[in-house]
Amino acid sequence: MAGALADYNRAIELAPAAPLAYLNRAMIWRGRGDWAQAVADYDQTIALNPRHADAYCNRGLVRLRQGEEATAEKDFARCLELNGELKASLEQRIRETKAQMAAHTPR
Repeated sequence: MAGALADYNRAIELAPAAPLAYLNRAMIWRGRGDWAQAVADYDQTIALNPRHADAYCNRGLVRLRQGEEATAEKDFARCLELNGELKASLEQRIRETKAQMAAHTPR
């Protein structure tokens, strides 16, 4: 994953207005559990392309992980407003995220 991160860093350096480079780098940050970096890159993706439904969906999932449920819900709503066809997959991803969170909650 370190190689992929370096590749996306380089892509962003060469083409800083390319939203997909930020989106893909955000996914790497999310995979590493670096929520703040992931949100920053999703924010940049959205700044460059405010109609990028996947960026809202993914940012919402990260915010859900951060315990920011109300903000996550706003992202999910905007995601579905932009692309209603994502509803079933988004609902599944929300369930999976909540299950992962519950599995890591101390009892």
